Amino acid sequence: MKREIEQLWAINKYEVMMKGYNYYKEMKVAMKSSHTAADFQYIYSRIFEIKKQLFHHPSVLNTMEHIWGYFKNKASCSEKNTFLSLISQCQHPFTIDEYDFFPKPVQQVIAYLSALLNKYPQPYLIKTSLFRPRNEWNHV
Repeated sequence: MKREIEQLWAINKYEVMMKGYNYYKEMKVAMKSSHTAADFQYIYSRIFEIKKQLFHHPSVLNTMEHIWGYFKNKASCSEKNTFLSLISQCQHPFTIDEYDFFPKPVQQVIAYLSALLNKYPQPYLIKTSLFRPRNEWNHV
C-alpha cells in the first residue's frame, strides 16, 4: 500500500502545490511519517479533499516556475523568453486570488510546459496529474 500511495503522491503533488504550499508541506510531512494502513488511507483521503479546494494563484505561479526548473537548463533562449513572457501575463492583470479552473493565461503556461515536456521528456513530470485528463487523479 505504501508504494501505491507514494505513486499517488507523485502524480498529484504539483496540483496539491497549486492549491496552496501549506497543503504541499502538510502532505510531505504526512508521507514521511506514515507507516500504517490507516496513515495511507488518511493520505489518500486528504489528497482527494485537497483536490476539491480552489487553486491559489500565487501558489499556481510558484508551481509553474518550479516545473520550469526541470527545463531551464535544456531550453533554448527563445523557449526561455517564451516561458517568461507567458508567465508574466499571469501576474500583472490578475486580481483573482483563488479559482476553481485555470484562467486562459495560466492554461497557456501549462500548455507550453506540456509542449516542453514532450520535447524534453521528464519521466517524473509525465506522471503528474497536471498533464493528465482530469478523471485520472488516482490511477497509479
